[in-house]
Amino acid sequence: MPLTWTVPSSGRAQDTNPGGIGPKPFIDYFLPIPITGSLSKDVWGAASVGPRDAMNGLEDTTMKKWNYWDGKILKGPDGRCYLFVDRWDQAKGHNDWPESKTVEAVSSTPLGPYVDQGLLWPDNQGGKGCNVTALEMPDHGGYAVVVSETRDGDIFTSRAITGPFTQLGTITVTGKANWHGSNVSLIARPDGGFEIIQRYGQVMTSPNILGPYEVRSGNIYQGLVGVPQNFPSLEDPVIWYSGGLYHIVVNSWMDRKAYHLISVDGIKD
Repeated sequence: MPLTWTVPSSGRAQDTNPGGIGPKPFIDYFLPIPITGSLSKDVWGAASVGPRDAMNGLEDTTMKKWNYWDGKILKGPDGRCYLFVDRWDQAKGHNDWPESKTVEAVSSTPLGPYVDQGLLWPDNQGGKGCNVTALEMPDHGGYAVVVSETRDGDIFTSRAITGPFTQLGTITVTGKANWHGSNVSLIARPDGGFEIIQRYGQVMTSPNILGPYEVRSGNIYQGLVGVPQNFPSLEDPVIWYSGGLYHIVVNSWMDRKAYHLISVDGIKD
């Protein structure tokens, strides 16, 4: 989604808007999505969702084979879009997510439809992976895919976006020998190194993608106005950098809202 920001000379992004989140509310950056296929009432979705386009993104339109979850889109050198995502057996329902496996899908456009290309690492724990995200490595160093929750922040890399992907290692955190990677979102910082946000709201940085990562903050959700302090309901944070700012969006499933946080340096404020 297009994000444009103006950061004042003070460096405090919130100065651009008394409401504290930038030039305009985050939702205003969402644009109408064009119809790729056709609108249908016969595909998955509650009645309140209304007719929708099943050719947008990636899904099993027959509802007979796969549930798809997560996902990060990267544009390949061939101009096509590659979606890194996990899937599990549709017949076993949502609660089979712990058995999810990581796949890659491809489309000629960002909106899709995407075509499932199969497991990314079929010979490593049978392809096991959840909470999938991906990034292009700095300095044309290939591509990395990160999985967590069902694995402790395992990282797979490949020189080509189409693979093959092999396990580089597992993320480590200074002073936390038994750290468990949960809802890990990872980016390459534009000023060098790597940054993680994870389920419990701690920002971590490292000069190396595997770490060891240094914890740079406490729970960044603590004390924020409007954010419920029942932190277990906050999950699946996503971090990215655009418009000269670091952004995090975190989902609160308990009150059915998502919260948007910004920072100039990705660590404080």
